[in-house]
Amino acid sequence: MLIIIARNQRKINYAILFLKTQNIHLIKEIGMIPTYFNRLFNFNGKIITYNNGDYPFLKEFCPGIQIQFIKKAKRYNKITERNVLKYLLFNARKIDFLNLTHYTDEVPIFGVFYKLLNRKGFLYLKLDAHEYFKKVDLYQRDYRKAPYKGFLKILYFYLRMQLYKIFLKKVDLISIENKALVAFFKKKYPELKDKFIYIPNGIDDVYFKNSGISKIPFHERENIILNVCRIGTIGKISEVLMYALAKIDDLKDWKVLYVGPIDKSFYKICETFFKTYPHLKEKIEFIGEVSDRKKLFEYYQKCKIFCLTTFYGSFEIVLVEALTNGCYLVSSNIPTAIDITNNGTLGTIYQRGNEDDLAKKLQKVINNDEFIEQLYPKMLKFAEKNFYWSEIIKKLYIEFFKRI
Repeated sequence: MLIIIARNQRKINYAILFLKTQNIHLIKEIGMIPTYFNRLFNFNGKIITYNNGDYPFLKEFCPGIQIQFIKKAKRYNKITERNVLKYLLFNARKIDFLNLTHYTDEVPIFGVFYKLLNRKGFLYLKLDAHEYFKKVDLYQRDYRKAPYKGFLKILYFYLRMQLYKIFLKKVDLISIENKALVAFFKKKYPELKDKFIYIPNGIDDVYFKNSGISKIPFHERENIILNVCRIGTIGKISEVLMYALAKIDDLKDWKVLYVGPIDKSFYKICETFFKTYPHLKEKIEFIGEVSDRKKLFEYYQKCKIFCLTTFYGSFEIVLVEALTNGCYLVSSNIPTAIDITNNGTLGTIYQRGNEDDLAKKLQKVINNDEFIEQLYPKMLKFAEKNFYWSEIIKKLYIEFFKRI
């Protein structure tokens, strides 16, 4: 706090620019980062976005945070949004910290424009990277996408590459949600290594503590394997858990609970599955979407195991929610699962998409789940230290001011 006072007597203005912000994003990093900077360090927090519907979560989960709506406009030169540039033109000098998210084509333009207008401003990119980013060249991006042909196409990519170079030089900090990817990027881009840091996503610990949900001891939980996701959507491969269940020799009294909206395509998968394995129909229950956070957390508290089937993704927040609520994690080997299970010491990792491996790992836990009770306090402590937003923002705050 002394650093802030020394720089400026007024309150610090923090803005996160994400044009696709919807209500659900307010309980994720888009809403949580400015909210916790406001709670812990008294920053003025703002979210800059298009108006993408109602935002009932704003008052409940993001008190003190404003939403600044940008009027939607047609693409300017098919690259960026003219109204965003107009907004920055009049407001950039009022923004002390500009937080951009994802590495889309327009992000370097917004970032460079902001730094031109506010040289003292701090530019932070939350990359939201997944493992396929290893194939991405941060300086060139995708050469397949070009609005021009011939010489104009060559000129277009040359100018865009120069823009990326300027952006990567001007950006003050780039965070990635996975430790292995941070190490990869530091090695791939040694000239940028001091800008890359590990910052995971987290859980709203203020809400968690104030919600009145008591953490149920492991021995009082039911023999339930929980899966929370957008069931049936691409990348989630939700059926892997069902087919793994069919390969388990002895399920005993264990059941599977699916929570989340169900994609229409998944109904056909279920129909085929239950025709083949009718005896498992009573073992699998679909709850549907649960939008009430307290009720969702109660489902976590009810179950012993949380199983993630995701094949690819940047950061699976459900793993953090499950760990915080005391569930033992059985997850596909996506990179963030390694971090969240503390290199597999607080959970079990299986080969993604491999039903046989998942069945084998689940059977082992079902046959002897007593060991989880010994891990239970360690799981909760690890989640509190590493994945509470209050702890994450303290670390991010330090990283900010180390660079000023």
